Parts: sequence; C-alpha cells; structure tokens
Amino acid sequence: MKLEQSSLTCICNTWVMPKSQTQIPSISFFGALGSETSIEKDICFIRWRSEELISLVKGGKGIVLDLRQVAFDTSVELDVVPPVIRNRQEPVRVVVRTEVCDIVKGSFFPNEIATDYESVFSDLAFELKNYRLDKGRQMQQRQQLHPQLTPISLDISSINFECYTWRYEQDSSDSAYVVFRGQYRYGSAGADDALFIKWRLNQFCDAIEPNRLIVDLRELDYQWGDDLSLYPFRFLDPESNIRFILTPQQVSYYESTIYPSNIYTDEVSALSDLGCWL
Repeated sequence: MKLEQSSLTCICNTWVMPKSQTQIPSISFFGALGSETSIEKDICFIRWRSEELISLVKGGKGIVLDLRQVAFDTSVELDVVPPVIRNRQEPVRVVVRTEVCDIVKGSFFPNEIATDYESVFSDLAFELKNYRLDKGRQMQQRQQLHPQLTPISLDISSINFECYTWRYEQDSSDSAYVVFRGQYRYGSAGADDALFIKWRLNQFCDAIEPNRLIVDLRELDYQWGDDLSLYPFRFLDPESNIRFILTPQQVSYYESTIYPSNIYTDEVSALSDLGCWL
C-alpha cells in the first residue's frame, strides 16, 4: 500500500522570535488540490507534514501554513489545521491568495486567515509576546518585523517502511501490517529515527483507521534509544489490538518499550492472537 498519494510538495522553515527562544514553524505548500476522489489525501498531506514540522521544532509555538501556491476550489473545506495546535490552543495563520481570502472555507477563526506572508510573523510575535525574555514589556503595539527564516528538512531518518491492509468480510474496517527496516542509530543519536517511526505509525492509523495493527520490527537494527515510542495514538492501550513481531534475539532490546503481552516472534502467532484467519 502506498501511504501517501498526493502530488503536493512543501518547504519547511522556522523563525526565532526576537528576544526569546521561542520558534514559530512555517510550512509552504505547492501544487493543486486533486479531484473530488483524491482531495482528502491532499488535505491529509498538508496536515501530516504540518504535524511533523511542529514535533521537530523545539520550543515551537503555533504555526504558519502558507497556501498561496496551492490551487483549490473555494468550495473545498480546508480543514488543514493540525489537531495538536487546537489542543494546545496555540495561534495559527493560514496564508492564502488575496482573491480567495474572504471565501475560503475551513475550521478557522476570522483572524487566522491572512494574505501577507511576512506580516503574519509580526502578528504572531505580538500575540506571543509573553514568551519573550522581557515578557513583552517593550512591545506595547505590533511592530513590523522582517523575519529571517531557517530551513528545516523533514527527511530525518534512513529507516524504510512498508504498509499493507486487508479486510475480512465480517469486519467493518481494515486490518493493518507495517514493516520497518534499516539502521536505528544508537542511544540519543536515534532520536530522529524514533520520531520518524512515530510519524509513520500515526499517519498510517490516521489514514485507514485500522481495527487491528501488526508492527514487524525484525528487520530494524535497534539496540537502545530512550525516545522510541511504538504505540500510535489509536492503540495506546496495551489491551488494544496491536501486536509486535520481533526476533528472539531482539526481545530484550524492546522490553522497556513494548508490553510483553504484545510481543510475538512469528507472524502466524501474532495474526492468530488478533483473530486473523490465514
């Protein structure tokens, strides 16, 4: 299964606010939203890449989504704001072309839509002034800023993955199987590898909402890393329908990361335990 089916591309940046350690992530998208059958995949692409940038930027607050170079039908609901931003109640700005500013649809507040890319950083800097080292005492009114952006790459790991789905006649949703392969860097050096795995697991579950999930780690060269988190949001409960397949030699490496009841050393046993019929 090809997880991503969007023709959109993106460029990521971040900006450090003056007199602070707070960063504002910014992501620009390019291309055209697809047909009625594929537009949801494009919306997911925007949301997924935005969530990844947010998790990658340390000390980040809010986000700027630049959609000026994206062509879309104004009747489309642009529900592109990452849920994590809503949950944290952090500010967001969605920058669009002037001609669609008043008619763009989506789950936005009035002040979240803008047309001037540079000015939104001034707005957010004023809105987040309490995060400045001087607590904004010298910012009694909005100041026009010309931010110097720093590029950020989302290509953070050499690990590969493949994902598969299937459905039995009596099931109402798909079952899922994902395989990770490659070298997981040792210890703290593997922090980005851990983040990549977390992204892909949550993205896979968000895309198909499976009722069962098997994660095959036998071809992942992993020994240790504090940041590794293998339970996606949909399967956080160890009693949920998630199973991990390891080689016998790998079991000790994952004992602090995976609940023992979720570990199997062959796919037949893992599938059978989930009630999957071969």
